[in-house]
Amino acid sequence: MVGMTEVMIRTTLLPTDHSQEMIERLHTSTVPYAAFGDSHVESAIAARQDLDNFGVASDNFDTVAARIHVRLSGQPLKGVILQADPELFSVYRTTADQSLRVEELQRRGRPPLLAIMRPAYRPYIVRYFWAMLRTPSLLFGRRAEAPPKESTSVSVSERDAQIRAQLQVPSAQFQDGATSREYSRLVSRLTAAGVAVCMVSFPLSGPYRRATADLPPFAAAYDWFAGEARRLGVRYLDLRALYADSLFHDPDHLAHDLAVPFTATVMKECFAR
Repeated sequence: MVGMTEVMIRTTLLPTDHSQEMIERLHTSTVPYAAFGDSHVESAIAARQDLDNFGVASDNFDTVAARIHVRLSGQPLKGVILQADPELFSVYRTTADQSLRVEELQRRGRPPLLAIMRPAYRPYIVRYFWAMLRTPSLLFGRRAEAPPKESTSVSVSERDAQIRAQLQVPSAQFQDGATSREYSRLVSRLTAAGVAVCMVSFPLSGPYRRATADLPPFAAAYDWFAGEARRLGVRYLDLRALYADSLFHDPDHLAHDLAVPFTATVMKECFAR
């Protein structure tokens, strides 16, 4: 089991795994601006000469904060784009144990000799093994094809949006939770270090916005972000309704070909760049 799973990871996952390169960038980058968050940041922000993208799909705020702390320990930063989306306060994010992801951020240089010992893969060894039994060709490096970078969608369904909104709804008392306290502390720490913070609520499709309108904790979360930005004296951009529905590839992610123009808009509005 262990040997076959190791081979599968090396042939199907490692070739497209850039996590070690990102960790090294966190420790060594001299780029003056950086974006942090989950898949909204990862997919909608385009890295450029003056901007690093450290967004990672499914990161909860503990992991986002850990990435920022690592970056702050290195070369000076001028500005940070910080995700301000209600899903950060959802139960499935706040209760997720991402200690292995955080552990991996401290690891530099050569990763463990066995890929299955990497913190990113360790929790899923059994799942990988069963996937390999169902699809033996994974052992020989067959990978699922990634969606085309230029793909757009004109058919974001109301039902898909409702399902996703139900998953991402913030906890009823999120304002009193550990994540909201850590968010505010982190913004304060960044500004105290002379880093300009720009909190950004990312674009959403019409169906998703309509789905969240029936769930009061979403509105409360957006009000909280706006209020914290005012209280802490930082910029806040609410860009939920910036794009037409035809420019999304799922209810809450922009099509990949919008990343460059969207990034230009954010950098101009946040930092006049």
